[in-house]
Amino acid sequence: MKEWAIKLLTSIATGLLAKIFIPIILALPPVAGLIIYLQSGEWEIPVWAWSVSSLLIALIGISWIIVKRARSLEEENFSPTLVAVVRPARAWTDVGSEEHFGVKWRVRYAKNLYSRGISEETVESSISKIDVQSPPLCPKCDTELYEKSDFWGTALWGKYVWYCVGCGFNKRSKEKFYKTVDKVNRIVRGQARRELTNHLRDTN
Repeated sequence: MKEWAIKLLTSIATGLLAKIFIPIILALPPVAGLIIYLQSGEWEIPVWAWSVSSLLIALIGISWIIVKRARSLEEENFSPTLVAVVRPARAWTDVGSEEHFGVKWRVRYAKNLYSRGISEETVESSISKIDVQSPPLCPKCDTELYEKSDFWGTALWGKYVWYCVGCGFNKRSKEKFYKTVDKVNRIVRGQARRELTNHLRDTN
């Protein structure tokens, strides 16, 4: 949302105006009933008074929910990112990229800096050295993607947006990078496991 819109909603929902108008809105039906009583001698709260009061209370409630949601997203999108512990750069060899979930993921392979002999290398030990990097790349221009929580996002069509500052590409996702990269890592390792197993079977 625009910054000015958030500030406006904040002043309406939580500022001085809300504190002044909420009591007035709540008092509207009985005041209207009192006016009718003074005019006709009969106590009756008109339907319009209930309708107007309910509508204004609902608008204030919706404004408060929107403001709360906007603040929550702002804190989430600008919260500090935890730094993961990774191997030194020299320990990795880039082996290309693969496209999964609509974006490109860089695949790398750990160099065996302290090799104990090639005969001890097994299929599983080789597969364990495969790693998929995050963030993913834009499938159009290879720029590293950003991730943000979407204001209108839901679990049904995706809470997050992955977007590219290079070409404007964006896609909605139900998961954050760190969850999806784990799935891609398993997919890539599964492909490598099948290829290595088939290769060993053909050579034996």
